[in-house]
Amino acid sequence: MSELSDFIDELHSKVDIVNVIGRYVKLKKQGINFVGLCPFHHEKTPSFVVSPSKQLFHCFGCGTGGDVVKFIMMIEGIDFKEAVSTLAKEAELSPPKFEKGISHKEDKDEIKNVNNFATDFFHSMLNENIRIYLRKRGLSNSSIEKYRFGLADENSNKLVFELNKQGIDTSLLIKAGLLKKDSEGNLKAYFFNRIIIPIFDINGKVIAFSGRSIDGKEPKYLNSPETEVFSKSKVLYSLNFSKNAIRDAKSAIVVEGYFDAIILQQEGIGNVVSSMGTSFTEDQAKLIKRYADKIYFFYDNDTGGRLGAERAVEVCGKFDLNIGIVLSNENMDPDEMIIRDGKEAIENLLKTAKDPILFIADFEAKKIGDTPLGKAQLSQKLLDIVSKISNKTTVYEYIRKLSNLLDLDTRLLIDQYNKMILPTKSNKKEPLTVKNDKIKTIQEILTQAILQKKDTLSKITESIDLQTDLDEPYKKIFLRALQDIEKGKEPDPKTWYDMQEDEISIAVELLLKDPYLVRDDVVLKAIDSLRNYKIYHAYILGLYSQINELSNEEEKLIKLKEYNDALRKLKGR
Repeated sequence: MSELSDFIDELHSKVDIVNVIGRYVKLKKQGINFVGLCPFHHEKTPSFVVSPSKQLFHCFGCGTGGDVVKFIMMIEGIDFKEAVSTLAKEAELSPPKFEKGISHKEDKDEIKNVNNFATDFFHSMLNENIRIYLRKRGLSNSSIEKYRFGLADENSNKLVFELNKQGIDTSLLIKAGLLKKDSEGNLKAYFFNRIIIPIFDINGKVIAFSGRSIDGKEPKYLNSPETEVFSKSKVLYSLNFSKNAIRDAKSAIVVEGYFDAIILQQEGIGNVVSSMGTSFTEDQAKLIKRYADKIYFFYDNDTGGRLGAERAVEVCGKFDLNIGIVLSNENMDPDEMIIRDGKEAIENLLKTAKDPILFIADFEAKKIGDTPLGKAQLSQKLLDIVSKISNKTTVYEYIRKLSNLLDLDTRLLIDQYNKMILPTKSNKKEPLTVKNDKIKTIQEILTQAILQKKDTLSKITESIDLQTDLDEPYKKIFLRALQDIEKGKEPDPKTWYDMQEDEISIAVELLLKDPYLVRDDVVLKAIDSLRNYKIYHAYILGLYSQINELSNEEEKLIKLKEYNDALRKLKGR
Protein backbone atom coordinates (compact mmCIF):
# COMPACT_ATOMS: atom_id res chain seq x y z
CA MET A 1 0.00 0.00 0.00
CA SER A 2 2.88 2.40 0.78
CA GLU A 3 4.31 1.93 -2.74
CA LEU A 4 0.91 2.71 -4.25
CA SER A 5 0.51 5.72 -1.97
CA ASP A 6 3.94 7.02 -3.04
CA PHE A 7 2.98 6.50 -6.68
CA ILE A 8 -0.30 8.41 -6.25
CA ASP A 9 1.66 11.27 -4.65
CA GLU A 10 3.95 11.33 -7.68
CA LEU A 11 0.96 11.18 -10.00
CA HIS A 12 -0.59 14.20 -8.28
CA SER A 13 2.66 16.11 -8.76
CA LYS A 14 2.83 15.26 -12.46
CA VAL A 15 -0.83 15.71 -13.44
CA ASP A 16 -2.48 19.12 -13.43
CA ILE A 17 -5.97 18.60 -12.02
CA VAL A 18 -7.21 21.86 -13.56
CA ASN A 19 -6.02 20.78 -16.99
CA VAL A 20 -7.61 17.32 -16.70
CA ILE A 21 -10.97 18.52 -15.37
CA GLY A 22 -10.91 21.43 -17.83
CA ARG A 23 -11.32 18.95 -20.69
CA TYR A 24 -14.75 18.05 -19.33
CA VAL A 25 -15.85 21.20 -17.52
CA LYS A 26 -15.56 24.85 -18.57
CA LEU A 27 -13.62 26.34 -15.65
CA LYS A 28 -13.21 29.97 -14.70
CA LYS A 29 -10.56 31.29 -12.31
CA GLN A 30 -11.99 32.67 -9.10
CA GLY A 31 -9.39 33.73 -6.56
CA ILE A 32 -6.95 30.90 -5.99
CA ASN A 33 -9.44 28.29 -7.24
CA PHE A 34 -11.38 27.51 -10.41
CA VAL A 35 -15.15 27.15 -10.63
CA GLY A 36 -17.60 25.70 -13.14
CA LEU A 37 -20.90 23.90 -13.57
CA CYS A 38 -20.85 20.47 -11.96
CA PRO A 39 -20.76 17.64 -14.54
CA PHE A 40 -22.41 15.25 -12.08
CA HIS A 41 -25.69 17.07 -11.49
CA HIS A 42 -27.80 19.74 -13.16
CA GLU A 43 -27.18 23.29 -11.97
CA LYS A 44 -27.38 26.83 -13.35
CA THR A 45 -25.08 28.54 -10.85
CA PRO A 46 -21.53 27.14 -10.63
CA SER A 47 -20.86 25.32 -7.36
CA PHE A 48 -18.11 23.03 -8.65
CA VAL A 49 -14.71 24.09 -7.29
CA VAL A 50 -11.24 22.88 -8.31
CA SER A 51 -8.28 23.68 -6.06
CA PRO A 52 -4.93 23.51 -7.89
CA SER A 53 -2.99 23.99 -4.65
CA LYS A 54 -4.72 21.10 -2.87
CA GLN A 55 -5.17 19.05 -6.07
CA LEU A 56 -8.81 18.46 -5.16
CA PHE A 57 -12.27 19.15 -6.54
CA HIS A 58 -15.60 19.50 -4.76
CA CYS A 59 -19.17 20.35 -5.71
CA PHE A 60 -20.95 22.29 -2.99
CA GLY A 61 -24.22 21.48 -4.73
CA CYS A 62 -24.25 17.67 -4.81
CA GLY A 63 -21.41 16.95 -2.39
CA THR A 64 -19.20 15.06 -4.85
CA GLY A 65 -15.49 15.54 -4.33
CA GLY A 66 -12.03 14.00 -4.39
CA ASP A 67 -8.79 14.03 -6.31
CA VAL A 68 -8.04 13.76 -10.02
CA VAL A 69 -8.21 9.94 -9.87
CA LYS A 70 -11.69 10.09 -8.36
CA PHE A 71 -12.80 12.58 -11.03
CA ILE A 72 -11.65 10.32 -13.88
CA MET A 73 -13.32 7.32 -12.21
CA MET A 74 -16.64 9.18 -12.04
CA ILE A 75 -16.62 10.98 -15.38
CA GLU A 76 -15.46 7.94 -17.37
CA GLY A 77 -17.23 5.29 -15.30
CA ILE A 78 -14.08 3.25 -14.68
CA ASP A 79 -12.55 1.66 -11.61
CA PHE A 80 -9.64 2.87 -9.49
CA LYS A 81 -7.01 0.77 -11.22
CA GLU A 82 -8.12 1.85 -14.70
CA ALA A 83 -8.22 5.53 -13.69
CA VAL A 84 -4.72 5.38 -12.20
CA SER A 85 -3.39 3.58 -15.27
CA THR A 86 -5.02 6.12 -17.60
CA LEU A 87 -3.50 9.09 -15.75
CA ALA A 88 -0.14 7.32 -15.41
CA LYS A 89 0.02 6.91 -19.18
CA GLU A 90 -0.74 10.60 -19.62
CA ALA A 91 1.99 11.53 -17.14
CA GLU A 92 4.42 9.12 -18.85
CA LEU A 93 4.75 7.05 -15.68
CA SER A 94 4.84 3.27 -15.52
CA PRO A 95 1.61 2.07 -13.89
CA PRO A 96 2.13 0.70 -10.38
CA LYS A 97 1.68 -2.89 -9.29
CA PHE A 98 -1.67 -3.16 -7.59
CA GLU A 99 -1.93 -5.26 -4.48
CA LYS A 100 -4.63 -7.91 -4.55
CA GLY A 101 -7.84 -6.44 -3.25
CA ILE A 102 -7.03 -2.81 -4.06
CA SER A 103 -9.54 -2.64 -6.88
CA HIS A 104 -11.48 -5.85 -6.13
CA LYS A 105 -11.42 -6.47 -9.88
CA GLU A 106 -9.31 -9.63 -10.24
CA ASP A 107 -12.20 -11.84 -11.38
CA LYS A 108 -13.56 -9.06 -13.56
CA ASP A 109 -10.21 -8.60 -15.29
CA GLU A 110 -9.99 -12.35 -15.93
CA ILE A 111 -13.50 -12.39 -17.42
CA LYS A 112 -12.65 -9.46 -19.70
CA ASN A 113 -9.46 -11.21 -20.80
CA VAL A 114 -11.41 -14.37 -21.62
CA ASN A 115 -13.99 -12.32 -23.51
CA ASN A 116 -11.23 -10.65 -25.49
CA PHE A 117 -9.83 -14.03 -26.52
CA ALA A 118 -13.34 -15.25 -27.41
CA THR A 119 -13.90 -12.09 -29.49
CA ASP A 120 -10.76 -12.82 -31.52
CA PHE A 121 -11.82 -16.44 -31.95
CA PHE A 122 -15.38 -15.60 -33.07
CA HIS A 123 -14.00 -12.98 -35.47
CA SER A 124 -11.58 -15.49 -36.98
CA MET A 125 -14.54 -17.82 -37.67
CA LEU A 126 -16.38 -15.19 -39.72
CA ASN A 127 -16.92 -16.70 -43.18
CA GLU A 128 -17.77 -15.09 -46.51
CA ASN A 129 -21.47 -15.98 -46.32
CA ILE A 130 -21.86 -14.06 -43.07
CA ARG A 131 -19.81 -11.17 -44.44
CA ILE A 132 -22.14 -11.00 -47.44
CA TYR A 133 -25.17 -10.95 -45.12
CA LEU A 134 -23.63 -8.13 -43.02
CA ARG A 135 -22.85 -6.10 -46.16
CA LYS A 136 -26.45 -6.57 -47.31
CA ARG A 137 -27.56 -5.14 -43.97
CA GLY A 138 -25.54 -2.04 -44.83
CA LEU A 139 -22.29 -2.65 -42.96
CA SER A 140 -19.03 -1.69 -44.59
CA ASN A 141 -15.98 -3.94 -44.32
CA SER A 142 -14.35 -1.43 -41.98
CA SER A 143 -17.38 -1.50 -39.66
CA ILE A 144 -17.29 -5.30 -39.59
CA GLU A 145 -13.72 -5.02 -38.37
CA LYS A 146 -14.25 -2.02 -36.06
CA TYR A 147 -17.17 -3.58 -34.18
CA ARG A 148 -15.46 -7.02 -34.21
CA PHE A 149 -18.33 -9.05 -35.66
CA GLY A 150 -17.86 -12.79 -35.37
CA LEU A 151 -19.48 -16.19 -35.80
CA ALA A 152 -20.34 -19.02 -33.44
CA ASP A 153 -21.10 -21.91 -35.81
CA GLU A 154 -22.96 -25.15 -35.13
CA ASN A 155 -19.82 -26.78 -33.69
CA SER A 156 -20.10 -25.39 -30.19
CA ASN A 157 -16.98 -27.18 -28.92
CA LYS A 158 -14.49 -25.23 -31.02
CA LEU A 159 -14.33 -22.22 -28.70
CA VAL A 160 -14.10 -24.41 -25.59
CA PHE A 161 -11.28 -26.41 -27.17
CA GLU A 162 -9.33 -23.27 -28.09
CA LEU A 163 -9.81 -21.70 -24.66
CA ASN A 164 -8.75 -24.91 -22.92
CA LYS A 165 -5.63 -24.93 -25.07
CA GLN A 166 -4.83 -21.55 -23.54
CA GLY A 167 -5.10 -23.07 -20.07
CA ILE A 168 -8.32 -21.25 -19.23
CA ASP A 169 -10.31 -23.07 -16.55
CA THR A 170 -13.85 -24.21 -17.33
CA SER A 171 -15.19 -22.44 -14.22
CA LEU A 172 -14.02 -19.11 -15.64
CA LEU A 173 -15.84 -19.83 -18.92
CA ILE A 174 -19.04 -20.35 -16.94
CA LYS A 175 -18.41 -17.10 -15.02
CA ALA A 176 -17.96 -15.28 -18.32
CA GLY A 177 -21.22 -16.68 -19.67
CA LEU A 178 -19.53 -18.58 -22.50
CA LEU A 179 -20.54 -21.99 -21.15
CA LYS A 180 -23.78 -23.20 -19.59
CA LYS A 181 -25.21 -26.44 -18.27
CA ASP A 182 -28.00 -28.16 -20.18
CA SER A 183 -31.00 -29.90 -18.59
CA GLU A 184 -28.90 -33.02 -18.00
CA GLY A 185 -26.08 -31.12 -16.34
CA ASN A 186 -23.72 -31.30 -19.31
CA LEU A 187 -21.65 -28.26 -20.23
CA LYS A 188 -22.28 -26.70 -23.63
CA ALA A 189 -21.42 -23.47 -25.41
CA TYR A 190 -23.82 -20.60 -24.73
CA PHE A 191 -23.64 -19.36 -28.34
CA PHE A 192 -23.91 -21.48 -31.49
CA ASN A 193 -25.35 -20.85 -34.96
CA ARG A 194 -25.30 -17.12 -34.28
CA ILE A 195 -23.61 -14.00 -35.62
CA ILE A 196 -21.66 -12.62 -32.67
CA ILE A 197 -21.70 -8.92 -31.75
CA PRO A 198 -19.27 -8.08 -28.92
CA ILE A 199 -20.64 -5.71 -26.27
CA PHE A 200 -18.06 -3.24 -24.96
CA ASP A 201 -17.82 -1.29 -21.74
CA ILE A 202 -17.22 2.44 -21.82
CA ASN A 203 -13.47 1.86 -22.22
CA GLY A 204 -13.75 -0.57 -25.10
CA LYS A 205 -13.24 -3.78 -23.09
CA VAL A 206 -15.47 -6.68 -24.16
CA ILE A 207 -17.85 -7.49 -21.30
CA ALA A 208 -20.48 -9.63 -23.07
CA PHE A 209 -21.85 -10.73 -26.43
CA SER A 210 -25.08 -10.69 -28.36
CA GLY A 211 -25.74 -13.48 -30.81
CA ARG A 212 -28.11 -13.01 -33.76
CA SER A 213 -29.80 -16.19 -34.87
CA ILE A 214 -28.71 -17.57 -38.25
CA ASP A 215 -31.19 -20.44 -38.58
CA GLY A 216 -34.30 -18.60 -37.42
CA LYS A 217 -34.17 -20.05 -33.94
CA GLU A 218 -35.66 -17.88 -31.20
CA PRO A 219 -34.74 -15.62 -29.61
CA LYS A 220 -33.65 -13.57 -32.58
CA TYR A 221 -31.00 -11.92 -30.39
CA LEU A 222 -29.48 -13.81 -27.46
CA ASN A 223 -27.43 -11.75 -25.00
CA SER A 224 -24.86 -13.07 -22.56
CA PRO A 225 -26.27 -13.86 -19.11
CA GLU A 226 -25.64 -11.43 -16.26
CA THR A 227 -22.04 -11.73 -15.05
CA GLU A 228 -19.70 -9.86 -12.73
CA VAL A 229 -18.87 -7.48 -15.60
CA PHE A 230 -22.18 -7.34 -17.45
CA SER A 231 -25.60 -6.13 -16.43
CA LYS A 232 -27.71 -5.25 -19.44
CA SER A 233 -29.62 -2.49 -17.66
CA LYS A 234 -26.36 -0.69 -16.85
CA VAL A 235 -24.82 -0.73 -20.32
CA LEU A 236 -25.40 1.30 -23.47
CA TYR A 237 -24.06 -0.42 -26.55
CA SER A 238 -21.40 1.53 -28.53
CA LEU A 239 -20.99 4.25 -25.87
CA ASN A 240 -17.27 3.55 -26.00
CA PHE A 241 -17.31 4.68 -29.65
CA SER A 242 -19.74 7.57 -29.26
CA LYS A 243 -18.99 9.23 -25.90
CA ASN A 244 -16.79 11.97 -27.38
CA ALA A 245 -19.33 12.71 -30.11
CA ILE A 246 -22.08 12.86 -27.46
CA ARG A 247 -20.03 15.30 -25.41
CA ASP A 248 -19.37 17.47 -28.49
CA ALA A 249 -23.01 17.42 -29.62
CA LYS A 250 -24.28 17.86 -26.03
CA SER A 251 -26.90 15.24 -26.89
CA ALA A 252 -27.27 11.49 -27.33
CA ILE A 253 -29.48 9.53 -29.70
CA VAL A 254 -30.88 6.32 -28.20
CA VAL A 255 -31.94 3.60 -30.63
CA GLU A 256 -33.12 0.06 -29.94
CA GLY A 257 -30.97 -2.19 -32.08
CA TYR A 258 -27.27 -2.93 -32.47
CA PHE A 259 -27.39 -2.43 -36.25
CA ASP A 260 -29.22 0.88 -35.79
CA ALA A 261 -26.38 2.26 -33.67
CA ILE A 262 -23.57 0.83 -35.80
CA ILE A 263 -24.91 1.96 -39.17
CA LEU A 264 -25.85 5.45 -37.96
CA GLN A 265 -22.30 5.86 -36.63
CA GLN A 266 -20.91 4.45 -39.85
CA GLU A 267 -22.88 7.01 -41.89
CA GLY A 268 -21.74 10.01 -39.84
CA ILE A 269 -24.22 10.28 -36.95
CA GLY A 270 -21.69 9.76 -34.18
CA ASN A 271 -23.62 10.48 -30.99
CA VAL A 272 -25.64 7.25 -31.00
CA VAL A 273 -26.06 4.46 -28.45
CA SER A 274 -28.30 1.42 -28.30
CA SER A 275 -30.41 0.35 -25.33
CA MET A 276 -30.14 -3.20 -26.73
CA GLY A 277 -33.88 -3.67 -27.07
CA THR A 278 -34.78 -3.06 -23.43
CA SER A 279 -36.61 -0.28 -21.60
CA PHE A 280 -34.40 2.69 -20.83
CA THR A 281 -33.11 2.55 -17.25
CA GLU A 282 -31.89 4.99 -14.61
CA ASP A 283 -28.37 3.56 -14.81
CA GLN A 284 -28.34 4.21 -18.55
CA ALA A 285 -29.60 7.76 -17.97
CA LYS A 286 -26.74 8.35 -15.51
CA LEU A 287 -24.25 7.21 -18.14
CA ILE A 288 -25.52 9.76 -20.66
CA LYS A 289 -25.76 12.53 -18.04
CA ARG A 290 -21.96 12.44 -17.76
CA TYR A 291 -21.69 13.72 -21.32
CA ALA A 292 -24.90 15.51 -22.29
CA ASP A 293 -28.15 17.05 -21.08
CA LYS A 294 -30.41 15.95 -23.94
CA ILE A 295 -31.51 12.58 -25.28
CA TYR A 296 -33.34 11.83 -28.51
CA PHE A 297 -35.33 8.58 -28.47
CA PHE A 298 -36.36 6.83 -31.68
CA TYR A 299 -39.86 5.41 -31.22
CA ASP A 300 -42.65 4.10 -33.41
CA ASN A 301 -45.85 6.15 -33.45
CA ASP A 302 -47.84 3.43 -31.68
CA THR A 303 -48.70 2.23 -28.19
CA GLY A 304 -45.16 0.94 -27.69
CA GLY A 305 -43.78 4.36 -28.58
CA ARG A 306 -46.24 6.09 -26.27
CA LEU A 307 -45.22 3.83 -23.34
CA GLY A 308 -41.57 4.36 -24.20
CA ALA A 309 -42.05 8.13 -24.09
CA GLU A 310 -43.68 7.88 -20.65
CA ARG A 311 -40.83 5.71 -19.41
CA ALA A 312 -38.32 8.23 -20.79
CA VAL A 313 -40.00 11.07 -18.87
CA GLU A 314 -40.05 9.04 -15.67
CA VAL A 315 -36.38 8.07 -15.90
CA CYS A 316 -34.87 11.22 -17.42
CA GLY A 317 -36.98 13.51 -15.22
CA LYS A 318 -34.96 12.36 -12.23
CA PHE A 319 -31.73 13.60 -13.80
CA ASP A 320 -32.84 16.82 -15.48
CA LEU A 321 -32.28 15.34 -18.93
CA ASN A 322 -34.19 17.00 -21.76
CA ILE A 323 -35.99 14.63 -24.12
CA GLY A 324 -36.90 14.64 -27.79
CA ILE A 325 -39.11 11.92 -29.31
CA VAL A 326 -38.13 11.09 -32.89
CA LEU A 327 -40.84 9.44 -35.00
CA SER A 328 -40.62 7.92 -38.45
CA ASN A 329 -43.82 8.28 -40.44
CA GLU A 330 -43.09 5.10 -42.33
CA ASN A 331 -42.17 3.14 -39.18
CA MET A 332 -38.76 2.38 -40.64
CA ASP A 333 -35.84 1.49 -38.39
CA PRO A 334 -33.14 4.17 -38.21
CA ASP A 335 -30.57 1.99 -40.02
CA GLU A 336 -33.01 1.36 -42.89
CA MET A 337 -33.84 5.04 -43.13
CA ILE A 338 -30.24 6.29 -43.26
CA ILE A 339 -29.30 3.68 -45.86
CA ARG A 340 -32.24 4.68 -48.07
CA ASP A 341 -32.42 8.45 -47.50
CA GLY A 342 -29.00 9.41 -46.15
CA LYS A 343 -27.70 11.23 -43.10
CA GLU A 344 -29.83 14.34 -43.79
CA ALA A 345 -33.04 12.36 -43.26
CA ILE A 346 -32.00 11.53 -39.69
CA GLU A 347 -30.84 15.10 -39.03
CA ASN A 348 -34.20 16.46 -40.25
CA LEU A 349 -36.07 14.09 -37.96
CA LEU A 350 -33.98 15.27 -35.01
CA LYS A 351 -34.89 18.88 -35.82
CA THR A 352 -38.58 18.01 -35.68
CA ALA A 353 -38.35 15.86 -32.54
CA LYS A 354 -41.47 16.05 -30.39
CA ASP A 355 -41.71 17.03 -26.76
CA PRO A 356 -42.52 13.75 -24.92
CA ILE A 357 -45.44 15.16 -22.90
CA LEU A 358 -47.00 16.77 -25.96
CA PHE A 359 -46.46 13.57 -27.97
CA ILE A 360 -48.27 11.58 -25.24
CA ALA A 361 -51.00 14.26 -25.10
CA ASP A 362 -51.62 14.01 -28.86
CA PHE A 363 -51.63 10.22 -28.73
CA GLU A 364 -54.03 10.01 -25.77
CA ALA A 365 -56.33 12.77 -27.09
CA LYS A 366 -57.02 10.73 -30.22
CA LYS A 367 -58.08 7.79 -28.03
CA ILE A 368 -60.04 9.66 -25.38
CA GLY A 369 -61.76 12.34 -27.44
CA ASP A 370 -62.58 16.00 -26.77
CA THR A 371 -65.43 15.57 -24.27
CA PRO A 372 -65.37 17.18 -20.79
CA LEU A 373 -64.89 13.73 -19.23
CA GLY A 374 -62.16 12.90 -21.76
CA LYS A 375 -60.41 16.19 -21.01
CA ALA A 376 -60.50 15.44 -17.26
CA GLN A 377 -59.06 11.96 -17.83
CA LEU A 378 -56.37 13.34 -20.12
CA SER A 379 -55.28 16.05 -17.66
CA GLN A 380 -55.08 13.41 -14.91
CA LYS A 381 -52.92 11.12 -17.04
CA LEU A 382 -50.59 13.88 -18.18
CA LEU A 383 -50.14 15.39 -14.73
CA ASP A 384 -49.37 11.94 -13.39
CA ILE A 385 -46.50 11.72 -15.89
CA VAL A 386 -45.37 15.30 -15.18
CA SER A 387 -45.26 14.52 -11.44
CA LYS A 388 -42.32 12.20 -12.12
CA ILE A 389 -40.14 15.18 -13.12
CA SER A 390 -37.91 16.44 -10.29
CA ASN A 391 -37.19 19.95 -11.60
CA LYS A 392 -40.10 22.13 -10.47
CA THR A 393 -39.40 24.84 -13.04
CA THR A 394 -39.79 22.23 -15.78
CA VAL A 395 -42.99 21.01 -14.12
CA TYR A 396 -44.44 24.52 -14.13
CA GLU A 397 -43.55 25.04 -17.81
CA TYR A 398 -45.29 21.78 -18.70
CA ILE A 399 -48.36 22.78 -16.73
CA ARG A 400 -48.50 26.03 -18.71
CA LYS A 401 -48.22 24.10 -21.98
CA LEU A 402 -50.92 21.67 -20.91
CA SER A 403 -53.12 24.59 -19.88
CA ASN A 404 -52.96 25.96 -23.44
CA LEU A 405 -53.28 22.53 -25.04
CA LEU A 406 -56.30 21.46 -23.00
CA ASP A 407 -57.79 24.95 -22.71
CA LEU A 408 -57.85 24.64 -18.92
CA ASP A 409 -56.99 27.25 -16.31
CA THR A 410 -53.34 27.05 -15.19
CA ARG A 411 -54.29 27.48 -11.53
CA LEU A 412 -56.69 24.57 -11.78
CA LEU A 413 -53.94 22.29 -13.14
CA ILE A 414 -51.49 23.48 -10.47
CA ASP A 415 -54.00 22.66 -7.75
CA GLN A 416 -54.63 19.27 -9.32
CA TYR A 417 -50.87 18.63 -9.54
CA ASN A 418 -50.31 19.61 -5.88
CA LYS A 419 -53.04 17.23 -4.74
CA MET A 420 -51.38 14.43 -6.70
CA ILE A 421 -47.92 14.89 -5.23
CA LEU A 422 -49.09 15.54 -1.67
CA PRO A 423 -49.38 11.84 -0.72
CA THR A 424 -45.86 11.19 -2.01
CA LYS A 425 -44.32 13.79 0.24
CA SER A 426 -42.93 12.23 3.37
CA ASN A 427 -44.86 13.13 6.46
CA LYS A 428 -42.38 11.24 8.58
CA LYS A 429 -41.00 13.37 11.35
CA GLU A 430 -37.50 12.99 12.63
CA PRO A 431 -37.40 11.21 15.98
CA LEU A 432 -37.18 13.60 18.90
CA THR A 433 -33.51 14.13 19.64
CA VAL A 434 -31.52 16.70 21.51
CA LYS A 435 -28.69 16.47 18.98
CA ASN A 436 -29.57 19.41 16.75
CA ASP A 437 -28.08 21.30 13.82
CA LYS A 438 -26.00 23.38 16.23
CA ILE A 439 -24.09 20.27 17.33
CA LYS A 440 -23.55 19.27 13.69
CA THR A 441 -22.15 22.76 13.03
CA ILE A 442 -19.82 22.48 16.03
CA GLN A 443 -18.54 19.11 14.81
CA GLU A 444 -18.00 20.55 11.32
CA ILE A 445 -15.99 23.45 12.76
CA LEU A 446 -13.76 21.18 14.84
CA THR A 447 -13.20 18.79 11.92
CA GLN A 448 -12.47 21.62 9.47
CA ALA A 449 -10.04 23.06 12.00
CA ILE A 450 -8.05 19.83 12.28
CA LEU A 451 -7.93 19.56 8.47
CA GLN A 452 -6.79 23.14 7.84
CA LYS A 453 -5.05 24.30 11.05
CA LYS A 454 -3.22 21.52 12.79
CA ASP A 455 -1.96 24.01 15.40
CA THR A 456 -5.49 23.86 16.88
CA LEU A 457 -5.07 20.14 17.59
CA SER A 458 -3.99 20.43 21.22
CA LYS A 459 -6.78 22.91 22.05
CA ILE A 460 -9.40 20.50 20.66
CA THR A 461 -8.07 17.20 22.00
CA GLU A 462 -7.58 18.66 25.49
CA SER A 463 -11.20 19.82 25.60
CA ILE A 464 -13.25 17.03 24.03
CA ASP A 465 -13.51 13.25 24.08
CA LEU A 466 -12.86 12.19 20.48
CA GLN A 467 -14.70 8.90 20.96
CA THR A 468 -17.93 10.27 22.44
CA ASP A 469 -18.17 13.95 21.49
CA LEU A 470 -17.96 13.47 17.71
CA ASP A 471 -20.50 11.61 15.56
CA GLU A 472 -19.85 9.92 12.24
CA PRO A 473 -18.59 10.85 9.75
CA TYR A 474 -16.78 13.66 11.59
CA LYS A 475 -15.18 11.31 14.12
CA LYS A 476 -13.71 9.11 11.40
CA ILE A 477 -12.44 12.09 9.40
CA PHE A 478 -10.98 13.75 12.52
CA LEU A 479 -9.18 10.58 13.64
CA ARG A 480 -7.80 9.99 10.14
CA ALA A 481 -6.54 13.58 9.96
CA LEU A 482 -4.98 13.04 13.37
CA GLN A 483 -3.10 10.00 12.02
CA ASP A 484 -1.61 12.13 9.22
CA ILE A 485 -0.56 14.84 11.68
CA GLU A 486 1.05 12.32 14.01
CA LYS A 487 3.10 11.09 11.04
CA GLY A 488 4.32 14.65 10.46
CA LYS A 489 2.14 15.20 7.38
CA GLU A 490 -0.66 17.56 6.45
CA PRO A 491 -4.08 15.87 6.49
CA ASP A 492 -4.66 14.71 2.92
CA PRO A 493 -8.00 13.08 1.96
CA LYS A 494 -6.52 12.21 -1.46
CA THR A 495 -4.63 9.37 0.20
CA TRP A 496 -7.45 7.98 2.35
CA TYR A 497 -8.23 5.06 0.05
CA ASP A 498 -9.77 2.87 2.74
CA MET A 499 -12.50 5.39 3.60
CA GLN A 500 -15.99 5.50 2.13
CA GLU A 501 -16.72 7.76 -0.84
CA ASP A 502 -19.17 9.97 1.09
CA GLU A 503 -16.68 10.37 3.96
CA ILE A 504 -13.94 11.54 1.61
CA SER A 505 -16.37 13.94 -0.10
CA ILE A 506 -17.24 15.56 3.25
CA ALA A 507 -13.54 15.78 4.16
CA VAL A 508 -12.74 17.45 0.83
CA GLU A 509 -15.64 19.88 1.25
CA LEU A 510 -14.38 20.91 4.70
CA LEU A 511 -10.80 21.18 3.44
CA LEU A 512 -11.87 23.56 0.67
CA LYS A 513 -13.95 25.81 2.92
CA ASP A 514 -12.73 29.28 3.84
CA PRO A 515 -10.18 29.01 6.70
CA TYR A 516 -11.70 32.21 8.12
CA LEU A 517 -14.57 29.98 9.33
CA VAL A 518 -12.18 28.28 11.77
CA ARG A 519 -10.43 31.27 13.29
CA ASP A 520 -9.07 30.66 16.79
CA ASP A 521 -11.96 32.52 18.42
CA VAL A 522 -14.49 30.46 16.45
CA VAL A 523 -12.84 27.18 17.45
CA LEU A 524 -12.72 28.20 21.13
CA LYS A 525 -16.37 29.23 21.01
CA ALA A 526 -17.29 25.88 19.43
CA ILE A 527 -15.45 24.00 22.17
CA ASP A 528 -17.19 26.10 24.82
CA SER A 529 -20.60 25.52 23.21
CA LEU A 530 -19.99 21.79 23.12
CA ARG A 531 -19.01 21.80 26.78
CA ASN A 532 -22.19 23.70 27.75
CA TYR A 533 -24.28 21.40 25.61
CA LYS A 534 -22.92 18.33 27.40
CA ILE A 535 -23.68 19.85 30.82
CA TYR A 536 -27.23 20.80 29.83
CA HIS A 537 -27.77 17.49 28.11
CA ALA A 538 -26.82 15.65 31.31
CA TYR A 539 -29.27 17.85 33.23
CA ILE A 540 -32.11 16.92 30.83
CA LEU A 541 -31.34 13.22 31.08
CA GLY A 542 -31.50 13.60 34.87
CA LEU A 543 -34.96 15.21 34.60
CA TYR A 544 -36.11 12.39 32.33
CA SER A 545 -35.02 9.80 34.91
CA GLN A 546 -36.84 11.69 37.68
CA ILE A 547 -40.08 11.78 35.65
CA ASN A 548 -39.97 8.02 35.15
CA GLU A 549 -39.50 7.46 38.88
CA LEU A 550 -42.39 9.73 40.01
CA SER A 551 -45.74 8.15 40.81
CA ASN A 552 -47.62 11.34 41.76
CA GLU A 553 -49.30 12.64 38.59
CA GLU A 554 -49.24 16.29 39.71
CA GLU A 555 -45.52 16.16 40.49
CA LYS A 556 -44.94 14.34 37.22
CA LEU A 557 -46.71 17.11 35.24
CA ILE A 558 -44.58 19.78 36.94
CA LYS A 559 -41.37 17.89 36.12
CA LEU A 560 -42.59 17.22 32.58
CA LYS A 561 -43.10 20.97 32.03
CA GLU A 562 -39.61 21.60 33.38
CA TYR A 563 -38.26 18.89 31.04
CA ASN A 564 -40.00 20.32 27.95
CA ASP A 565 -38.80 23.86 28.77
CA ALA A 566 -35.26 22.57 29.17
CA LEU A 567 -35.49 20.63 25.91
CA ARG A 568 -36.62 23.75 24.02
CA LYS A 569 -33.74 25.75 25.50
CA LEU A 570 -31.27 23.03 24.51
CA LYS A 571 -32.49 23.03 20.92
CA GLY A 572 -31.92 26.76 20.83
CA ARG A 573 -28.39 26.53 22.14
